[in-house]
Amino acid sequence: MHFFCVSKDVEHSISLLTKKYVMQHFIKHSKAIAFAVLGVTIMSLLSFTPPPAGGEGFEIFLNNKLVIRQYGSQVNTVGNIELGAAATTGELTVKYYHCGRAGKERNITIKNDQDKFLKAFHYGDAASPNAMMLCHVKDLAGLQKFSKTNELKLYYSSTELPNGRLLAYIKQP
Repeated sequence: MHFFCVSKDVEHSISLLTKKYVMQHFIKHSKAIAFAVLGVTIMSLLSFTPPPAGGEGFEIFLNNKLVIRQYGSQVNTVGNIELGAAATTGELTVKYYHCGRAGKERNITIKNDQDKFLKAFHYGDAASPNAMMLCHVKDLAGLQKFSKTNELKLYYSSTELPNGRLLAYIKQP
């Protein structure tokens, strides 16, 4: 077994070189970590942005929880809403955006699986471009018996969209 004697000056030099090496690697990797954290932060902020200004789209909430959000070319994609336990006490809220303008003579229409009219909810002219339209889920659940497949269709129409648009299929398990 050999023992080496190292002077204090050499030991101090080795210690300084080791610290310098560690600090250089830390600084090099901390920049990468900082960029990764910045990227995740930016992505998170962009995912919570409001609807595009002036764009057409809609949002549907079930008991204040967002269940469908469609904008731009997505507005023609029909989403599904499962009522589940909300069938007796819940609320369904629809916000429809008309290119930054407030909607006029707004209506929510419910049809069965055979496109037969079942019920209409009428709302006055919106005071703001993102005015809400509220329906009680129990009113919708009572209409399920008029559908062979237990599925309802939720349509929106207004002065700006007179032919209406199918927004969602409503299902009760």
